[in-house]
Parts: sequence; structure tokens; C-alpha cells
Amino acid sequence: MRATTVACRRGDRARARSMRTGASLPRVALAMVALIASILTPAGSLRAQTVHGTVLDETNDIPVPGASVELLTRSGNRVSESIADDLGRFALKVPEAGEYFLHVQRLGYEPMTSLLLE
Repeated sequence: MRATTVACRRGDRARARSMRTGASLPRVALAMVALIASILTPAGSLRAQTVHGTVLDETNDIPVPGASVELLTRSGNRVSESIADDLGRFALKVPEAGEYFLHVQRLGYEPMTSLLLE
């Protein structure tokens, strides 16, 4: 069993207004912090693992309930998904050894995808 913490940063209103007239969504990145070293099963092991983690607001460490957390293959196919509970906690089944991305999104936050997890 592995654990991870995902942090979110919510932009202030002034910045959100300036972003609406400028580039894209408010800068409310769902940033991955304390990413797991690996979510893969050991070579030769065929059983699935579960990744447990927490989604937190990066500015104040408050849990972000209702965040959608997905495990994506290198080609972008979703293989597992979870919704963060009231404490921001989630659990994802890892179907098999491989390379994956962790993708997190929540209304009011900019979606974030982790680096490739091997």
C-alpha cells in the first residue's frame, strides 16, 4: 500500500479576474506534493495494489472534498478513478505493473497531472 498527498492552490479574486481577461482558468493548480516514489507492484507480482492519498489545498492545507482523482496510462486511458471524501482522502486500484499518471481535478481548481510514475 502506498500513500500520496495532493495539494491544491486556490487563486485570490483579483487574480481570478485578471486571468479571465487574460489567459485561462484562475491559477488554482492542483499540485502534486510528496508524490509516491512508485505505485507499481514489484516485478513478477501479478496482484493489484491500492494507492491511498489526500487532496489538500496548497495554500492552507485544508482537505479538498469531491476532487476527482484518476490513474491514467501513458496513452491517457483511465484505468482507475476515485472521488476524494470529506477529508480529501482517496484510494485507487492499480490494475497491473506499468507506468501511470495521476490526474486530479475539482471545480474551481485548475486540473493537474503528475509526472510519469514508474
